[in-house]
Amino acid sequence: TNHYIQYVTMASTGNSTDFGDTISNTTRMSSLSSSTRAIMSGDSDNSNVIQYVTIANTGNGTDFGDLQAAIATPSGAGNDTRGLIMGGYGSSPTFKDTIQYVTIASTGNSTDFGNLISGVTGAAATSSGTRAVHAGGEAASASNVIQFVEIASTGNATDFGDLTVT
Repeated sequence: TNHYIQYVTMASTGNSTDFGDTISNTTRMSSLSSSTRAIMSGDSDNSNVIQYVTIANTGNGTDFGDLQAAIATPSGAGNDTRGLIMGGYGSSPTFKDTIQYVTIASTGNSTDFGNLISGVTGAAATSSGTRAVHAGGEAASASNVIQFVEIASTGNATDFGDLTVT
């Protein structure tokens, strides 16, 4: 594991450049961003740490707050206002179906948002300005489930459809 944060300039091709360091050695964190901040949380060692960097300035991660519970390999998505941390697994390992959120512009601990259809870890997540989509992942076996939530309102995930493969 390492502390590295790297960036690329999207307008041109080229190698990554050093941005700064995370608070601690981490792997498999969730990440999400607004237009001003990037948020990282959880890791392979079941961490409850949420950290952030300001995108316009290079530098090290800064403590944002804490997750409701320590989790590993959650998924992250959001919009310019709210960031969602979804799924992952706990120390048992127990596959988590929790969805937590943070308000990106202000630091603080995560708040309960709702629940996924089922608990999974290592899923893919993406979002538009209004909807977050969570797809795949693994629990006892690989999942092909695609589910979504409306970012502006809290609540449980709804079935979106299925991936063509697990």
